[in-house]
Amino acid sequence: MKKIIAGALACCLLAGAVPAGVQFADNALLAAADNYTEGESGDLRYQKYADHVVISGCENTATEVDIPAEIEGLPVTEINLAFYDCSDLRSVTIPDSVTTIGYRAFSFCSSLTEITIPDSVTSIGMSAFENCSSLTALIIPDGVTAIGDHAFWNCSSLTEVTIPDSVTKIDEYTFYNCSNLTEMTIPDSVTSIGDYAFRDCTSLTAMTIPDSVTIIGDFVFYGCTSLTEITIPESVTRINVSSFGGCEQLRSVTFLDPYMELRDATELYYIPEEAVIRGYAHSTAQDYAEKKGYTFESLGDIPDPTEPEPTEPEPTESKPTYDIADIDGNGEITVDDSSAMLQDISVQLFGESQLTEDQFKAADVNGDGELTVDDVSIVLQYIAAKLFDDSVQITDFI
Repeated sequence: MKKIIAGALACCLLAGAVPAGVQFADNALLAAADNYTEGESGDLRYQKYADHVVISGCENTATEVDIPAEIEGLPVTEINLAFYDCSDLRSVTIPDSVTTIGYRAFSFCSSLTEITIPDSVTSIGMSAFENCSSLTALIIPDGVTAIGDHAFWNCSSLTEVTIPDSVTKIDEYTFYNCSNLTEMTIPDSVTSIGDYAFRDCTSLTAMTIPDSVTIIGDFVFYGCTSLTEITIPESVTRINVSSFGGCEQLRSVTFLDPYMELRDATELYYIPEEAVIRGYAHSTAQDYAEKKGYTFESLGDIPDPTEPEPTEPEPTESKPTYDIADIDGNGEITVDDSSAMLQDISVQLFGESQLTEDQFKAADVNGDGELTVDDVSIVLQYIAAKLFDDSVQITDFI
């Protein structure tokens, strides 16, 4: 009986989650399964919680938007999916009450040329500025500690970005295809650079990697066709040379860790044969250069350590685990996951899925190889049933 009630409630939720028109670019979250009410203020759509307001949608034809600091007497603290595909939006004012620029907040705002992020913001979410192809410059304030993956994916007009020393990680695909980005200084606070982080940044000529970085993912600099030299600090002990594939102008690669593990690349992904590999004599860099036929330039003998190094193992970077229907990888199945699934279904009407491979597998709840409303319906049935019985599992509805 509970399944029948849950299924009926889920159908109602799903019907209400998909708008009949295209007037608003909103995230279609389900108010019946969460503790908020929805409202509209001018061009904006919002979700009102007990102590704060989230901007969740905007009229697609809006060109200039001034987000209020308060709505109905409550502070506006988050922008989430609000301006997705608002292709006419040229400028937006964000109040200093906002602390989170969330998932796809400004994705595909192709006319947005500049934006000022207030100092109050501490988090920039996944795909927040994805495909803002007219955005030319961006200053990330000092309070920001987290930048989600794909945050600036395909911001092809972006020429400069200032990253504060409060940021500890540059996630995967963060600056993918920022083709006009010419240089990048990574602050000393950053400890890891994720897969594909700077892939196809074709105008990038210089990159400074600080000693604080211990992890560099795969294909990080792939396709950076203007990059001429790079130094990998001693703090990085392992790297896949696929990271330098397609770097046609790369002429000097320096490896400062004499014992660095250089993971071999396939024939398709490699350091250009014209490049000089620099490192210490009798180092793994020299071994690799001689094995692959590169010119090697010695930095001298391997220096003796001045004091014993700590024996504690380096922390390893772990990628999020995306269990079934858990699209955001936070260990829970909520309306945020169903919202992300619905949004990606709408994106697929015009192009390819924007979910990662692992996220897509998690979203394909029924395992048919596709992400459809059937998968969303299963998730909604589970969420609805959870209201009556906390012991239910998502697999009960597949």
